[in-house]
Amino acid sequence: MSGKPEDAVTEALTPNAGTYPRPPAEWSAGSGPQPPPVFETPEEPESALAPRPRRTGLLLVAAVLLVAATATVTMWLTSGRPDSSAAAGTTTASAPAAPPGAASSSVTVSVTPTPGGRAVAPAASSAAPSRSAPAVPSAAATTPAGREAPAVPARICARGHVQDAGWQPWVCAPRGQRITVGQAGRSKRLEAVEVYTVGAGGLCVDAHEQDAGWQGLRCRADGETVTTGTTGKSRRMEAFQIRTGSGICARGHVQDVGWQAQVCAGRDAAVQVGTTGQSKRLEAVELGV
Repeated sequence: MSGKPEDAVTEALTPNAGTYPRPPAEWSAGSGPQPPPVFETPEEPESALAPRPRRTGLLLVAAVLLVAATATVTMWLTSGRPDSSAAAGTTTASAPAAPPGAASSSVTVSVTPTPGGRAVAPAASSAAPSRSAPAVPSAAATTPAGREAPAVPARICARGHVQDAGWQPWVCAPRGQRITVGQAGRSKRLEAVEVYTVGAGGLCVDAHEQDAGWQGLRCRADGETVTTGTTGKSRRMEAFQIRTGSGICARGHVQDVGWQAQVCAGRDAAVQVGTTGQSKRLEAVELGV
């Protein structure tokens, strides 16, 4: 301990004074400003300075694992366990109800389970109704039970071959109506007639030709055409005769006479229009069944 009073005070207040450097004597004498005391900070252990674990990273890892586990369980439940219908092997799916009058169809799907538990369905097969155009039934058509099919509405179609004009377009008329072939009032001879019937039981025709007389009866079934008269010979038709399986009405337009009275005949009976032995041309014919 020194003999100066300030040294004694310093040693009394600082128990570990030997560990700190003593200031110069001039600082203690008050010759200059005294620096602040210097204290050394004790070093902390390395364990205290170690970084803390990051909770955010752990939560993220846990969420990823939870999602993966949920997806795995879901896939196993949906694909690993086939239902009872797949185990049975076949399921039938009915098509939506068809509107009244429309053809119905059904679809059958075969499902075969595989060893892994997954059901494999081959391509579905369906029976669709045919869409081909319906055929026109004939009067002679019958049903499977042997009964006669409903009658087809009767009609007659014809065309005429006219002097200097040739063949006219086809014209048709249903039962109760009339068609006209040839040309009335134009002084043109009718040379030939081509005609057929539908639903009338067939027909037969004959023509009386200039310088040739009657040609002979020609008959055809329903839907088949028959021609009487001549073409390319410049011969006039003078009379025309026709009969059908369901009856017929006719009248003729004759040179210098005009329209004759209508005549009708029943089933398989013939009617005749025009003239014979008078050298008069037949110019037009009106027909109806």
